[in-house]
Amino acid sequence: MVYYFEKYPEDASKVVLSIKGAFTIQTGPDGSPEGIRASVEKALEILGGTKTIDIFECARVDPKVPVETSIEVLAELVKEGKIRGIGLSEVSANTIRRAHAVHPISAVEVELSLFTPDPLHNGVVDTCHEPYSPVGRGWLTGELRKLDDLPADDYRRMLPRFQPEVFDQNFKLVEAVENIAKRKGVTTAQVAIGWVVSQGAIPIPGSTRAERIIENARAAELTDEELVEIQRILDTLPIGGERYGGSHEKFLNA
Repeated sequence: MVYYFEKYPEDASKVVLSIKGAFTIQTGPDGSPEGIRASVEKALEILGGTKTIDIFECARVDPKVPVETSIEVLAELVKEGKIRGIGLSEVSANTIRRAHAVHPISAVEVELSLFTPDPLHNGVVDTCHEPYSPVGRGWLTGELRKLDDLPADDYRRMLPRFQPEVFDQNFKLVEAVENIAKRKGVTTAQVAIGWVVSQGAIPIPGSTRAERIIENARAAELTDEELVEIQRILDTLPIGGERYGGSHEKFLNA
């Protein structure tokens, strides 16, 4: 990213840069003032002045620190000009309201997809609209048809929804969405992203391939009948496995 802005400095003002931090896999979230400041300073050091941090968000809520305390220090960083806006990630509707009471929240990132429609039912989408992983961590690209399609070192092999005992069950949802995509002459991913858009949300699909990024920018337009069909699919094909599993699950919808 830094190399891109060094090469094309004229693009810096055209990009909204959102950075997640104050979290490590080893220790979990650190929402303390010291932890947040250290994380922001590290990000600024890496950017080296090539780009401003438009939005900074703690990757997870720290259960040891009141969210108000974390937002207060982020608000100070906004005043200092080190970040331009504050974001939240994987939070509950109540946490969003508590945080917003301290300082306006620019964005909230939650997972919303046909594989994880939870935010539609727990009040989060009613509070804000900013989901990520709209293609279910690659499930809805249509490229994963059997477990062996995942490289041996792919991190998703550790996630509950990609385990052998539930893989075939979860693939049934992919096949159902794929049938809709074939009828419309679009990709499975475009249908999945189109469904997220139809919920009034802003999808954030990820990819490392240019052609996939272009494809993902063209969400399918779904009719009312197709949305009803998709809802019927969701009602009849339950998803097996948690999103992350283990200790990381407790940091979701905090």
